[in-house]
Amino acid sequence: MQKTQQAEHTMIRAALDGTLDGDRLPVPMRLLRRVPPLRTVTGYLGGIGVRPERAPDFARVRPGARSRRG
Repeated sequence: MQKTQQAEHTMIRAALDGTLDGDRLPVPMRLLRRVPPLRTVTGYLGGIGVRPERAPDFARVRPGARSRRG
């Protein structure tokens, strides 16, 4: 996963530095602009990941269980 993050940082470095030329975007950014569903996929993968973590059983709230606060 770190390789993926390094690739992302390399692609957006110009945008973060403020030196990005709007007429010459990198190919992945042009694809994201032209194919909107790819934005959803990249957002999901960035936020949730390929293998989302699951809460262990002891940390899950059972359906219908009452809150301790209330």
